[in-house]
Order: sequence, then C-alpha cells, then structure tokens
Amino acid sequence: TGLWQHNVPALSVPERPTYAEAEAALASLRYRFSTFPFADADMVHDRALGILRVRQDRPPSLDESSYLTGMLTAVARPSLPLTPGMVIRAAVQSGSGTGKGLLAKSAALVATGTIPEALTAGHDTGEMDKRLTTALLRGAEIIFLDNVNNTSPRSDTLASAVTEPKIQMRPLGSSTPVSIDCRSFIMITGNGVQVSEDLVSRFLFVELDARTGDPETRKMPAGFLNKVAAERGQILNEVLTIIRYGLQNPHPGLPLRNFDEWAQFC
Repeated sequence: TGLWQHNVPALSVPERPTYAEAEAALASLRYRFSTFPFADADMVHDRALGILRVRQDRPPSLDESSYLTGMLTAVARPSLPLTPGMVIRAAVQSGSGTGKGLLAKSAALVATGTIPEALTAGHDTGEMDKRLTTALLRGAEIIFLDNVNNTSPRSDTLASAVTEPKIQMRPLGSSTPVSIDCRSFIMITGNGVQVSEDLVSRFLFVELDARTGDPETRKMPAGFLNKVAAERGQILNEVLTIIRYGLQNPHPGLPLRNFDEWAQFC
C-alpha cells in the first residue's frame, strides 16, 4: 500500500535544539493554550481579551502540563508502540463550556491536520466496544470519545487499546479474529467522567474549572480552531523541537509505569 499525504506543513526543527530553543518552544506553546481554565493553574485577567489567562511567569501546573504532554503524545503516537490516552474532564454541574472539546480537537488537529469525528460511548459496554472496534480496525489516528458524562466507561476493547501494542479483534459479522498494531491515540472528554481503577495509570488527566457558576457565559477567543489550523506548522515546530530536545537530553525522572519509551519522547 502507500501513505497518503496532503497539505503537509513546512517544518524547520533544529537538528540539535538547545535548552533555550526548547524553553522558547514551550513558552510559545503554553501561551497558545493559556486561555483555557486549567483547574490548578494560577490565572490572571487579560484586559485585551476580557477573559482569564494562565499566568506565564510561573511554571505550568499539573493540568496544563498534562495537556501539553498529551499534545506531544498525539504527535508522536505513530512512532510509539504504547502510550497513555488522555482524559479531559470538568465538574458535573459546571463543566459545560469549559473548552474540553476544543482542547481535544486542537491536539488532534496539530497531530493529524484534521478534526476527528466524535464518538459517543453508547448506551452500554457492548455498544462502546463495537464503536471502538470499528475505529481501531480502520486505523483511526485519533479516537475521540466525547460527552462521556458522569460515568465510568468500561470496555475490554478500550483497556486493550491502551495497554497492548498489538491486539486481536473480531470484526462485526465475522468469526475470524484480526490482529492489528494499535497506533491510535485515545481521548475522552466529559463532565464528571471517571476511569476504572485498572486504567487510572493508563491515562493523562486534565481537569478544567471555569471558575464561574455559569461557564456557558465564559468568553473564548473567536475562531480558535481556525487559528490552530492556520498555525499548525508553527505549532508542530514547537512540539517537535521539545520532543527532539528531550530525546537528545534524557530526563533522569521515573517514567510512568509500562511507558518507558513514551516517557523519553514526551
């Protein structure tokens, strides 16, 4: 077969990025997504936009770091046999309008150049398994489970996709199993979404908090996804500069369990 390539952006990633170049790439990447209300971030009022923005004079918080790591993971996913997925969630009562879907679509848009179709979890575990099986068999780069609200998704297929690099699946209407190499990056969004105990260590968690009782009235910059699409080449340069710097200057920290190679990349 072959690889279909379309609208590939021009890149200029340094062969050996310096610490200063990696730091500048991170600062630029942070600023692009600083209007999202990461739950544990220190935020300040931006008078020009009339909204809160994450303070850039302080190190990124856990939620902000988790999202940026998730974006790096989405970009690097085809090169890695195993990576965690990402859950972007907010409170049950005040989580609507916090930007969960925008963050998920942005990561996918940077990684693939397209916005993924949103899948719903379905009314039961069997229905979720069917939808995940279909997406995995067609080699979806991004699997986006949206609006998984106030529930804990349970699925053997989901568990296999984030814990095994090669999985066996049975296409609908067939009794013959098919073995596939799983290279899909899985994202889940929802208000009050939980993940079962056996999957907690297999996902990055990003918490959002609108800091208002009526998040639907919260302003967001207009045309955000269009801007991400227009600046995709620049964003990829920043992401790949950080990844390349990390590969050439390994961090001595402990990797997340079973994700050693991913920890080096992301």
